[in-house]
Amino acid sequence: MDVLGVVQDDQLYLVDRDTGVAYACDGSGERKAVGTYRADVQEVVLHEVEAVAGVDDPQDEEGRRGEVDGATVVEEVEGEPHPWDADPADHCETPGAAHEDLEAVLLQLASMLGKAKHELVVYDPYYCTGKAGSQLKKMGFLRAYNKCEDFYQKMEHGDLPDYDCIVTNPPYSAVPVDHVKALMEFLMTKQDKPWFVLQPNYVYMKDYWEAFCGKLVEAAAQPRPFFLTPASPRKYVYKVPKALRQELKSKARNTAPFVTFWYCWLDRPLQKRFMKWWHRSGQSVSSTLSLAVKERCLPNNFKDSSDRTRRKKGGKKRKRPAEGNVTSY
Repeated sequence: MDVLGVVQDDQLYLVDRDTGVAYACDGSGERKAVGTYRADVQEVVLHEVEAVAGVDDPQDEEGRRGEVDGATVVEEVEGEPHPWDADPADHCETPGAAHEDLEAVLLQLASMLGKAKHELVVYDPYYCTGKAGSQLKKMGFLRAYNKCEDFYQKMEHGDLPDYDCIVTNPPYSAVPVDHVKALMEFLMTKQDKPWFVLQPNYVYMKDYWEAFCGKLVEAAAQPRPFFLTPASPRKYVYKVPKALRQELKSKARNTAPFVTFWYCWLDRPLQKRFMKWWHRSGQSVSSTLSLAVKERCLPNNFKDSSDRTRRKKGGKKRKRPAEGNVTSY
């Protein structure tokens, strides 16, 4: 990265000359994106929600950065009260590692759209404590949008924000609303912007998944979604915010109950360009992710247990049990 050093109000900022994003170090020595450099006035304009943490900023044990099974767990944000009823089991933040894995992909998307990193409007419609938006902004996606708003109400009223892409991790509960199904219906039948959704492997085995994919291909003449998988099936550890589940002990708030990975979609022209980039240099730049163009191409250990293309140990495909027999795997 070609950087420019700028001292302003006794604070040193490192500015990426290509994107204009300004970085500063917090009390732990970690570099974070905090604003944008305006060359016309030679000034760093700090983002309204980003502040450089001081050395003496208080942090309790629940707010410190740690490791769980090799995955990074980031400090939590208290957030705002939810103006809707939510299943307590849905209170899990998108892992920072998942956003970091996707960074090069989002950078390429911004490039294909003719935008700089800090100009890309990344919309996460599901709000937990706001940590998802904060993480994206710290990575330099300064126009990330993740607010305490009722996604379904705004969708019904046609009041969604303008965005370039959706990056989200929906609630997994299905009662009274099947959130994953509702999101997939919206993404595949009611809008045409790129999307990247972090969700369990069982989703692609649902009947509605194939139905919505069919509408994309047949009615809209668009490609099917593709998949980006991390280095291991349970790499992404989800943190339950203490403010929302105070009854849980510290260890119980770090959970990885499902195999999860990124479900992705781009329209036909963008996907064609993306695939060329991926095979030329993207897979080396995004070394923490693997791409599968179809469900059957997913790594075996990421496939759902009911997927008949999943191979058992020893390399054999699963066989359908004979009628009347009970077989467990």
